[in-house]
Amino acid sequence: MPTNYVAVGAVCLAGIGLAVRELWKWRTTQHLGQQGLSAAATILAVQTVAQPKGGPVQRLEVVYRTHSGTQYRRWLVAENNASEEEYVVGDEVAICYDARHPDHCVLESILTAPWWESPLYRGILLLGIFGYFLWQAVLHLRT
Repeated sequence: MPTNYVAVGAVCLAGIGLAVRELWKWRTTQHLGQQGLSAAATILAVQTVAQPKGGPVQRLEVVYRTHSGTQYRRWLVAENNASEEEYVVGDEVAICYDARHPDHCVLESILTAPWWESPLYRGILLLGIFGYFLWQAVLHLRT
C-alpha cells in the first residue's frame, strides 16, 4: 500500500510544533512558580467550556492588584479543575504573577497540578510520538 511520506512528515512537524508549545507552556509555568509573586484575585466571571475529550474547562475573569498597587484584569483557564473545584463570582482565588510582566499570571492550583496533568508530560509524549513517526517518514523517503 503506497504511503505519502511527505504528508506524514508534514503532520509530524505540526505535532512537534504542538509539543514545543506544551514545553514552552511548562517552562513559563515553572518560571512563575519559582520567580513569581503571589496575589489574591477576585473572580468577576466564570465560563464553563465543554471539551470534545475530557471534562469541561472553566475560564475565569479575575481582577488582581500587584504589590505595587497596579490593578490588572485577565482571563485565566482552570485546566482539569472544573470537576474538582466550583468557582463562584465574587470569590477570591490565589494567583501567581510575573514581577517583570505583571499581566502574565496563572492560578496557583496550576502550579501544583499532578505530573500527568503537566504540560511537560504532554510535550514529551507528543515529541516522542511525532518524532518517531517523522524519523520513520525520513527513513522511507531516503530509500
